Amino acid sequence: MFRKLLISVIFFSLLFFSITGNAMSFFVKQVLFSEVNGVVLNQGKPLAGVEVTRKYTDEDSHEETVKTNKDGRFHFPKATNTLFFELSFLPSEVVVTQEIFIKYQDTVYDAWLFVKDNYDTAGEIGKEPITLICDIDNEAKRKKTKTGEFVYGICQIE
Repeated sequence: MFRKLLISVIFFSLLFFSITGNAMSFFVKQVLFSEVNGVVLNQGKPLAGVEVTRKYTDEDSHEETVKTNKDGRFHFPKATNTLFFELSFLPSEVVVTQEIFIKYQDTVYDAWLFVKDNYDTAGEIGKEPITLICDIDNEAKRKKTKTGEFVYGICQIE
């Protein structure tokens, strides 16, 4: 009797999950911050050796710093998290805070401040890599992206 009940529960569970579509998976890759390519300028001229820091926070806080090359360019790879066994039919809200700061001559500039509400690749602006042109002479301001989201900082999105 117990065996028949167990088989029935397993069968109906599998049927439920197949009907709801991708409701259960064993390994789920979450994109916390899409790949970023950028250049740091001062009045249109490249700045070499400048510190660029990327921070992002989901359940944990992450931070990494790179320096610009001789052409003022920097790069951050895609930041991901892999979960084992996600039940996506359970309600949840995605909030990943993203920040990129530029430090030049003891001044810190807000390059990119954004709140990501999904785990999709290119979920920030609709394309990857995110390409930024950051002139420290620019005033930080709020800009609307092509996806309708808002980002704050001195960088222009290519």
